[in-house]
Parts: sequence; C-alpha cells; structure tokens
Amino acid sequence: MTHPITLHQDEAQSITTINHNIDPRSIELIRAGKSQRTRELYVDNFNRFQDWANENRFPSIPASSKAIEQYLHHLIGQEYKVSTIELALQSIKAIHEAVGKTFPAVPFLKEMMRGLKKTKGTKKRQAKPLTIDLMARGLSKENTVIAKRDRALVLVAFAGALRRSEICELTIGDVDFKEEGIVLTIQQSKTDQEGEGRQIPIHRSHDENNWMCPVKAMKEWLDSVKGENTQPTEPLFRSIKKGGHVQGAITDGSISRLVKKVAKTAGEDVAGYSGHSLRSGYVTEAARRGAQSHQIMMVTGHKSDAMVRTYIRSGRLFMDTVSLL
Repeated sequence: MTHPITLHQDEAQSITTINHNIDPRSIELIRAGKSQRTRELYVDNFNRFQDWANENRFPSIPASSKAIEQYLHHLIGQEYKVSTIELALQSIKAIHEAVGKTFPAVPFLKEMMRGLKKTKGTKKRQAKPLTIDLMARGLSKENTVIAKRDRALVLVAFAGALRRSEICELTIGDVDFKEEGIVLTIQQSKTDQEGEGRQIPIHRSHDENNWMCPVKAMKEWLDSVKGENTQPTEPLFRSIKKGGHVQGAITDGSISRLVKKVAKTAGEDVAGYSGHSLRSGYVTEAARRGAQSHQIMMVTGHKSDAMVRTYIRSGRLFMDTVSLL
C-alpha cells in the first residue's frame, strides 16, 4: 500500500512506496531547496501520479519508462494544458532526484513534447494587471485590522513587484524603514534558489497624506499588531480570524482571493486576476510611465527581459501605436 507525500512540518516526514522508503532527510532537502508554492505543486503532482500508478499496477518510485509514457498519454487524454503536463513530469523527476532514484529515460520524450506543443499550442495566459486605478477603487479605507493588512499587503506587494511566495515568506525583520521609504529584504525567491537574497526599495509617496502610500500602509499594519508576537522572525503578513485575531503566515491562496476581492470591488470581472496580478500590475504601470526594462528588472529581479518586455508591450499598446481615425 502506498501513501501520498506530505511536507507538513508538524507531521511525520515519510513516504512509503511499493519498493522504497524515502528518507525523511530527503523531504527536508525538498523543503529547503524550493519555495513553498513549488513544493506544494511538486507534492500534489507526484501524489496524483502515484495514485494513477497504483491503479494501473506500475511502481511509482522508481518509475519505469513505460509508466511515464503511459502517464503522459493519460494527461493528454484529460486535455490538460501543455504547461500543466510539463509541470507534472518535472514534479515526478524532482521527487526521484530527491530520493536518489534515476528518472527513467523515456524514448523520444522530447520529440513527443515538441509535437504536443505544436498540436495544442503553448500560449501563456498573462495575469491581468492590478493597476493603481483599480487599487484606488477596490481597496478599503476602513481602520479595521483586516483592512489595514489588506492595504499594506496589496500596496507593498505592488510597489515591490513581489511574487506570491515572496509575500508569504516575508518576516518582520525583512522590513527596514528609511527616510526615503522601506528597504525590503527578500531572503530567497524563485530566481534565487541559492538564497543570496536581494533588496527592494519601496518608495514613500510624494504626498504624505496619500492613503495609498505603501510606507504609510505598512506602518499602520505593524502598529495594529504591536500587541501580537512581533519578533523579527515572525511572518510579516498573516491570516486574520473573526474578531481581528492575528494568526500565522498568510497563504498563497489567500493572496489570490484578496486580489480578486479588490478587482471585484472595483467593478471588474475577476476572471484572469490572481496573486500574480500585483507583479504584472507594477510592470504594466512602470511601462506606461516610460520605465526601461532594466529599470523594471531592478525591482522585479528578472534575470531575462523577455517576460518583462511582454508586459511592457501590453502596457504601452495604445501609447506606442497611432490612431488614424
């Protein structure tokens, strides 16, 4: 009998498979080497593969080339997107590497994936940007603990072009107030798996009375939780229960729901909005103001300007073309 992988810190760390017991230390390495979001995706994808393998009498670790090939066709038959299928295979490979097992060499896998891409297409859907106008219309000006948290999270994440995983993993000690604003220290991110860290400037609004100033919003949020555990190692943005009780670190899903809430309050159809809308919103707004890709990349941390240029083109679509009617 097999059991799904679990990576909860407060639970026993073990994976029992048909032919192999995974050393708990391997799970710790998986946890340390990837962001929270990536770990969750790898675990979910491997568990689905393991369930399928059990039903079809294939070993899951080490998997055979026949099992991977058949699972690929299973995923294609379920009409998953190419990116979803690629992530599924990547997840299975990552778990194999973590436990010291060789991911099987599947004959013509690259050729099959190339054909799949041509057949299904690989157009990526961009998250709709959460713009300054939408935030102004969708964010609450109330003084409740939740409203203060939401303003600080949305405005700071937008101003810093933060990824969802980065928002979740920020601690109070990562915030350094300066005369010009805030310096946020990102300890580790998607493109910084070695944990070298990077610093992001969050500028203070020119108008000290501007309720959308991210620095002002951050101060209000931290002042509202002074009575809670505010040690430097504690999460910066936290979940809040009824009655304003502050709990542990906010989750990835909560961030996406918050963005959709802001968009809906602003009168928008929430389809297409997600936690990534904060990051794409920054790039879009910066592009509209004439920022160059290298300036934007200093904030976003992108290693290549390919994705940045995609958002720049989208943000300047009407500005860089001419109307003749």
